[in-house]
Amino acid sequence: MRALLYPGGKLLVQGGVWRRKNRLILPWDQAKLRGFSGDLAKGFKTGDGLVEPSIRGGQEDAFFIKPVRAIGRWWEGWAEHAGQIGLLVWATGVSLVRMRISMREFVRQLYVMGAQSIPIVFVTAILSGIVTSQQGGYQITSTIPIYVLGSVTVTSIVLELAPVLTAIVLVGRVGARITAELGTMVVSEQIDAYHSLGRDPLVVLAAPRILAGLVVMPALVGFSNAAGIGSGMVAANLSVGLSAETFLYGARLFWHSWDLFY
Repeated sequence: MRALLYPGGKLLVQGGVWRRKNRLILPWDQAKLRGFSGDLAKGFKTGDGLVEPSIRGGQEDAFFIKPVRAIGRWWEGWAEHAGQIGLLVWATGVSLVRMRISMREFVRQLYVMGAQSIPIVFVTAILSGIVTSQQGGYQITSTIPIYVLGSVTVTSIVLELAPVLTAIVLVGRVGARITAELGTMVVSEQIDAYHSLGRDPLVVLAAPRILAGLVVMPALVGFSNAAGIGSGMVAANLSVGLSAETFLYGARLFWHSWDLFY
């Protein structure tokens, strides 16, 4: 006699196993069934001479196992992704130490990521400086000294708005471009061509882009800080009549040099 065992029960198989439509069919005397309510005697015979056991216990176990399994799969995917990023960073560092990175490609990526991103970074920084200055001036004109507006604007731009908005711009513009470019190379089998020629795609394609991004990002944040502070100063002068000297006095009054690196 054979036993028809449904998924959801825990099986300890000692003999051969045959699969048929996601079911395990194996000899009765070569299987031990666990996780079902009751023993195999509570099953009922089907028309083809098979025994179909009760699956109530298996469903109860699945109620507790599925959440644990989902959490385990999530952690497995997270660990795999983190490991891939670690390998990518390690390969980039090794390529940099061994001087295997193409300087021509590195300079080209500096131009693409940096010079071509300056206009949209400036627009974003100027708008953020204007909005911060106007809203801050509207809130503090009747309660605290007006020169505090300079400190509020500069601190908001340097600590929060300029780095965050610049990073969002780079992710949206440069990240999408790199994804599309490398994805096209994978589809057109250019990555396989690098492997067949004995070239490492990480060294040729990934490392120059990563290093260029590390160099470009601080420079763009500095440009964004300057543009945001300048536009905030002009907006403060036009909206609440705050002079440039008073604005800079309030900025210096609460300024900490560590804010540039924080």
